[in-house]
Amino acid sequence: MKKIYVICPAYYKTGGTELLHQLVFVLNSHGYSSEIVYPNATSEQNINPAFKKYCSDYARLSDVKNKDALFVISEIQTNLLLTSLLPQKCVIWWESVDNYYTTFSMALHQRGLLRAINQLRKNVFFKANRANFSILKMAQGHLCQSMYAFDYLRKHKITNNVYFLKDYINDDYFDKSGLNLSKKENIILYNPKKGKKITTKIRRKFADFHFVPLINMTNEQVRENLEKAKVYIDFGNHPGMDRFPREAVTMHCCVITNRIGSANYQEDVPIDDKYKFDDYHLDYKLLRKTIEYCFDNYLQTDKEFDSYRSFVASQKEEFIKDTKEVFAKFLRE
Repeated sequence: MKKIYVICPAYYKTGGTELLHQLVFVLNSHGYSSEIVYPNATSEQNINPAFKKYCSDYARLSDVKNKDALFVISEIQTNLLLTSLLPQKCVIWWESVDNYYTTFSMALHQRGLLRAINQLRKNVFFKANRANFSILKMAQGHLCQSMYAFDYLRKHKITNNVYFLKDYINDDYFDKSGLNLSKKENIILYNPKKGKKITTKIRRKFADFHFVPLINMTNEQVRENLEKAKVYIDFGNHPGMDRFPREAVTMHCCVITNRIGSANYQEDVPIDDKYKFDDYHLDYKLLRKTIEYCFDNYLQTDKEFDSYRSFVASQKEEFIKDTKEVFAKFLRE
């Protein structure tokens, strides 16, 4: 059977890197031969302890000699397509859209091209990447983690061998043993790494509310805060179908977002429109009223997110099913 190599940055623990390890685990669990590959591995940076439940070993890209193999890279690694490191049998997995621009512009900068492009257009990331679409079409196929990514490829006329491969959140969040809805508190959780400008303004205007940032926490600490809080807000850029909103709703937090990126797609964030706000013209009075409604009528409001919870709960089974079907197609080609 043809080998499937999944390329991933070494050691770093993010939602995206965990997902790449999960893919290797699912492939190997269902009859495929797959291995995680670290292009930048050092002797000090092996498999992150959090990922050892998925993979027990890894390979270096320089050691992979199988020309008949299928490679999977994420959108932040498309700069590898500009080198001779990868064969043409390569599938791009779009875990996000926005991060693709940033990464490719960095690759251009390393080649001394970014400055010249910047003189032609202020919006460097978007302008530079348009030149890369012909390279993207050389890939054997594309996998989309979100409708946002699928729509992005469609708009840029990349339609051949494009399939959905959505992810799933950690199983730990489905353990409800410590969850007591009657003990939920009037706490608002947020991710300070995203949407900092608008979230800072919200916190200043709503100084009487109790905000807790989800940062520098273990999975257990994140879970503990999700168990206590009634509301999770996310006014970030939503580059893909983010995990924090899904983890929050699974732990019975009311989720409030903007309409940027994947949050603008009901297929990715299926919550009622009244919980989605335009942060370019944010109605602070309505936002306050919405949060207060969630606080004061929590048990009733929580039920409005049942369909979103069911959506998240089904994703692991769908991921396994889609992985088996999609890679069977790629390996036949």
